[in-house]
Amino acid sequence: MKEVWKDIPEYEGLYEVSNTGIVKSKDRYVNHLRNGRLFLKGVELKYHYNHKGYKKVGLCKNGKSKNIAIHILVAITFLDKDYRDKKLVCDHINNVKTDNRLCNLQLISNRDNITKQPIGAIPYVGVSKSGNKFRASIKHNNIRYHIGIFNNALEASKAYNKKLIELTS
Repeated sequence: MKEVWKDIPEYEGLYEVSNTGIVKSKDRYVNHLRNGRLFLKGVELKYHYNHKGYKKVGLCKNGKSKNIAIHILVAITFLDKDYRDKKLVCDHINNVKTDNRLCNLQLISNRDNITKQPIGAIPYVGVSKSGNKFRASIKHNNIRYHIGIFNNALEASKAYNKKLIELTS
């Protein structure tokens, strides 16, 4: 994939982001109180992780700093700068929060993001992995029912569906 750089909206001339998820400052002149005009060489910004595990960088404009997640910067720069106004969220297709390449990002509704099936997840409701076995459980009227442990996910799903009919009829 060829790396493409674009100015970040609202930070034009100050910062740019690539389609590979790298953020850097641009070469520029700044006014300094003692030394007059100074030349600042552009550098790749160091990132840190927020409490949810996303990479963030600090951007500064007119003396005000702001920490922004890198995947958000890629989305507003390459996909749609107004996507949040359209009630969309930026989703990592492969569910890896640190993979901020443009080809791994998509704009989807919040509902689609919440219900998105994680890669490698068990495709049955109420079934979870427990060692080499599969556990079936259900919550109904704020009561958690343990249905059982099964050899495969399909058996556990059938037991879950049977219990669901029993509880709701």
